[in-house]
Amino acid sequence: MAKKTNSFVLGLILLVVGCLLVYWGYNEAGSIGGKIDSALSGSPTNRVMMFYVGGAVCGILGLFMAFKK
Repeated sequence: MAKKTNSFVLGLILLVVGCLLVYWGYNEAGSIGGKIDSALSGSPTNRVMMFYVGGAVCGILGLFMAFKK
């Protein structure tokens, strides 16, 4: 029982961290510097993409760990 509870709590923590990383990446992309870099290069910066990818990975891993049977 304790192992399932630990897995659930860790999954929720990863899910929250993933959401925060995606939100942080969204804010970074919408900042003045992010808009200038995007306008000049035509694509989001590597930093923004790392936030998005890291957030997605943490979120998916968190969902899997929290809600697996």
